[in-house]
Amino acid sequence: MRGRWIGLGAAAILAAGALSGCARPSGYTGISVDESGDPVAILAWCGRPPKQIVVTGEPVSDDAPANLKAVVIRAPALTGHTAEVNLRHPDGGWVITNDSLALDDDQLTYYVYGETDSPDDQTEGRFMVADLTHLSPGEVFGQDDADVDQTVDINDFENAVTSQC
Repeated sequence: MRGRWIGLGAAAILAAGALSGCARPSGYTGISVDESGDPVAILAWCGRPPKQIVVTGEPVSDDAPANLKAVVIRAPALTGHTAEVNLRHPDGGWVITNDSLALDDDQLTYYVYGETDSPDDQTEGRFMVADLTHLSPGEVFGQDDADVDQTVDINDFENAVTSQC
């Protein structure tokens, strides 16, 4: 079984996990954009960092094109508790190990998560192309525990996660 990272609403997710008595996931994933509008995965974690990011896509309707084959972006040796990676053009040691990512099909819902060896983290963040058009650099989009879409400031996202370490 693979470990995944939960998608966004960091403060709300952390509070919900603590209130419900559930163990917190070790990592959180959100999506942002860079200055040119390219999608950027935002990762924040406690404990072991992710070994890779996995991106998949599912049709939004029966008429939509087929699923996107899982694309894996292998991580460099990560330190600290946060990382960002451009999903179309990874750099800084991040390497796409199979197909490249256009991430421009408005008929797919995309899912992104950081992957570890831990089987305890099983939720992923999701986004559509339209969600990217509403983001500015420095904003992070994802879902909270109730699966409600949220946009938060990147510093608030990272601080909410890393303050729990």
